[in-house]
Amino acid sequence: MKKTTKPLKPKPRANRAAEPKVNGRQKNQSPGSKKANADSSVLREDPAPYGAKDTQAGSKLRFIDLFAGIGGIRLGLERAGGKCVFSSEWDTDATKTYEAYFGDKPTGDITKIQNSDVPDHDILAGGFPCQAFSIIGGMKGFGDTRGTLFFEIERILRAKHPKAFLLENVRNLVSHDKGQTFKVILEHLKLLGYHVHWRILNALHYNLPQKRERVIIVGFKGNHPFEWPQHQPLKKTLATVLEPDEAINLKKFWLKAPFGTQFQNN
Repeated sequence: MKKTTKPLKPKPRANRAAEPKVNGRQKNQSPGSKKANADSSVLREDPAPYGAKDTQAGSKLRFIDLFAGIGGIRLGLERAGGKCVFSSEWDTDATKTYEAYFGDKPTGDITKIQNSDVPDHDILAGGFPCQAFSIIGGMKGFGDTRGTLFFEIERILRAKHPKAFLLENVRNLVSHDKGQTFKVILEHLKLLGYHVHWRILNALHYNLPQKRERVIIVGFKGNHPFEWPQHQPLKKTLATVLEPDEAINLKKFWLKAPFGTQFQNN
């Protein structure tokens, strides 16, 4: 194993004032810059859980980030020692945020990505679109184009044969169409040779002040021992994560009428 050494920091000039820092990085330094990425605290609120290493140096765990959004799943896998080798997201605004954080821009529409364009990887991760299975989205399931995007995941799993996968969706996926939709998904994953585990997890049970329930599906090519993380006591409150009112510049926010007018009046 090659040893990694930290580069020597140049001594500051005597006649040069130290630049002020904002959120742990130099002022005017973008989160996506190489220097910012070297400082993992830019992207984290808490230390890495479960004894995971804080560095990607020497990591052998390669993963791809599909339906990446703004990179929530990527953060967790990187904190566990993984290295992202490919990402895909079609939403323009989401890709801008993703690039600002991680320094690389996701590839676009997954339906236009060829199997040969996807590098080899150990883990496929993806929060495939949930609108087709949610109550607000109309619950059309596979009858909604967004609901069929799971089969793009199946296509890549079949072509690349990663050792494991991690999928996420709304809890209503489990009960959609009296459980038939979820049954089809699990059967397709098992037919690819994966040992599949699933559970509905609530963010509230992992020291996050938000009731956010999601079904998490994991699978392994081998029948590896697997345990779900134990619940953690809730120590944070909403007040600990919200910005104080006096720090919010309302000019940076824009809402469509009538909500915008109502918000300004209040």
